[in-house]
Formats: sequence, structure tokens, C-alpha cells
Amino acid sequence: MTNRKFLSTCFIVFAAALLVLSGCASSGGGTTNGGSTLKTGPGVDVTHKTITLGFLSPYSGPVAAPIGIPLANGVKAYFDHVNDNGGVDGFKVNFLEEDTQYNPQLEVQKYNQIRTQVAMIADSLGTPTTFAIKDLAAADHMLISGATLSSALAREKYLVLVGTPYRLQVENAFDYVVNKLGVQNPATGIIYQNDDYGQDGLTG
Repeated sequence: MTNRKFLSTCFIVFAAALLVLSGCASSGGGTTNGGSTLKTGPGVDVTHKTITLGFLSPYSGPVAAPIGIPLANGVKAYFDHVNDNGGVDGFKVNFLEEDTQYNPQLEVQKYNQIRTQVAMIADSLGTPTTFAIKDLAAADHMLISGATLSSALAREKYLVLVGTPYRLQVENAFDYVVNKLGVQNPATGIIYQNDDYGQDGLTG
């Protein structure tokens, strides 16, 4: 995925979060902006005009340097750009970051610590870690932007995948070979790792 596509995905996810907020936020307090009312709720401060997003990412451990920190920095760079250009209808985006160390149990702990302080989880890195909080998030009506390539999470109501799952990548590749290149019966060799990701690709 290119940086531009990734940032576009982040923007779409955040726009969806605002729709969730407008429908699920509490009825007490609110402000009218451009003909619509943004109500108070977790992570939304209408007095100071801020919206706080949660980050659950490995900032330490073996996954931090190659994936966790750069990915979180990319998401923040996009919203810093939004802030520099007036924010979201005048609301500034803030970040609440927690180090999960790529540990599912720690991810659950950190999620429970910040769930009432954020409008959405703008970055949840990892398949096992995101799996660990998906049911909690669904119960909270909390939107999650999940950096995971597992198709098993693709149909979760409150989860938007940042990347394309392996199964869909393989399906797209065969669709291209058969329908674009015209190879109707391509000879195929499959080498895969026998874990969830490998099985996902094999299914595709």
C-alpha cells in the first residue's frame, strides 16, 4: 500500500468515527458546526474543541522499530497535517498513545485504560493484539483502525483494516492473471507457512 493510499484510508476511518460519534454520543452538551451538531462523548471536548484518538502500538520490543513506531508516526503525520489546516471543522486532533509491546494481554489492559478518553482507536497494530480487543470495542461501539492483514477481521462491524488481507491479495493476483492476462489455467506453485496468515493466503 502506498503512503497516499494509507493516509486516505486513515481519513476515511476518521470521518466514519465522527459519524459514529454523532449517532452514539451522549445527549448532554454539544456544539453546532456548519449546520451539524457534534455532541460530547468519549474523546470529544467541545469546550476546548479537541478530539482525542487512541494509539495501541508496540513502541518497544522487536516489532517496534520495523513496524510499530513508523506506522504510528505515519498516522500522526496525517492528523498533524489536518491540524495545520484548521483541524476537523475547527476541532484539533490530539493523541493518547500506549505501548502494547505486541502483547495481546497488555493491549487489553491498555485499551481498558483509555477507552473512555478517546473517540476511536486510530492505530491498533497486529492481528493477535487486535483480536484481543475486538469484542470489547464492539461492546463500546468503538471504531478501530486495525493494522492487520487477517481476513478473519475484515467483517468486524467496528473494525476497518488498514491493509489488504492475504486472502484478498492472492485472489486479486489470480484475477489479474486470468482476466487481464488471459491465462485461463495458470500452473501454480504454492509455498506457505502453516500458520493463520499462511492458511489465509492458501484459502485465497
